[in-house]
Amino acid sequence: MKGFRENMKKIAFRAMINKKLLLIAMLFVLVSSLVGCEQPAMSKILFTRQDDSGKYIYIMDADGSNETNLGRGEYPRWSPDGKKIVFFSAATIYIMDADGSNLTALSKSLRYADWPSWSTDGKHIIFRSDRDGRTGIYIMNADGTNQTKLVEEVASGTAYTSSPDGRKVAFERQREGAHNIWVVDIETGKETQLTCSPSQDKYPIWSPDGREIAFTSGRDGHEEIYLMDADGNNLRRLTTYLGTVPEQGGMIAPGYCALAWFPDGDKILAWLFDYGARRWDLYSINKEGKEEINLTHDVSELGVWTEGSCSPDGSKVVLSISLPHLSESGGLSEIWVVNADSSDLTRLTYNQAWDQFPSWQPS
Repeated sequence: MKGFRENMKKIAFRAMINKKLLLIAMLFVLVSSLVGCEQPAMSKILFTRQDDSGKYIYIMDADGSNETNLGRGEYPRWSPDGKKIVFFSAATIYIMDADGSNLTALSKSLRYADWPSWSTDGKHIIFRSDRDGRTGIYIMNADGTNQTKLVEEVASGTAYTSSPDGRKVAFERQREGAHNIWVVDIETGKETQLTCSPSQDKYPIWSPDGREIAFTSGRDGHEEIYLMDADGNNLRRLTTYLGTVPEQGGMIAPGYCALAWFPDGDKILAWLFDYGARRWDLYSINKEGKEEINLTHDVSELGVWTEGSCSPDGSKVVLSISLPHLSESGGLSEIWVVNADSSDLTRLTYNQAWDQFPSWQPS
């Protein structure tokens, strides 16, 4: 009887040990599977860095870490799917993968080609060139084929942007000293003039739903942001500059300048140049004109104008600003990020160079 009890104790003890070993094994498998799971990749920010040796394209994580030099070039722009980068260098348009691989020259002309941008559907690349002796807007397939002149008679500093459906391009045209907003149909080449002002209407940007176009105009003696329907109707002024206006004019007119729409289509990212205060601030402006949020109010002194790009969800803005009072930056521009409600303004880059044209990777 005693031997039977001893055997039962041994069996029970072994069962307990086996149960614990099984639990440990299951826990190990669970932890291993969690460790092996891929975590969502952090979104990236592209920008141009200019130092004494030239201009280079850099990429970094959205928190400023893992900064990487992708090579010479400037004005990098993400493809709509965030997998490709188009840019220009030495008057030539290039394309490469997001990690800098598969670099390919797209424009082959001996004349210059610059300021490339993507059509919103990702099928085309729009750029500026004077390959026939006159500056115009050109378009090509994303692989560089079928390069065609889309628009003639544009100003050397003209701006252009694709409609959300990728079928049209809005641009500014200069004639007899005045700049006005036009739209061209990519397939048919039909051009339509949307504004008719003796002043300067410029920098058109489509709303995300394609129903409206915002632009900057000096028709009131200083720069203001205007909105109109995509066909040019229902023109209205969005902003009102209340600062000082120089008596003799200046190289840069005071007032507002539209940069981009927020993804929700309810707000516009813009900068405001206050001539009297001699500073540029970045603003989020409600398209109904009901609210303006100063995103850079925490910065005591701003140098040159700011540039910005919204995160895909619209919760943050990446911007390039110059701070003359910071000795470590030498008055050169650096990359910063700020929440869309103006909180948590954070500096991402620290160097003796110009960091400009930041662009947030699409999701």
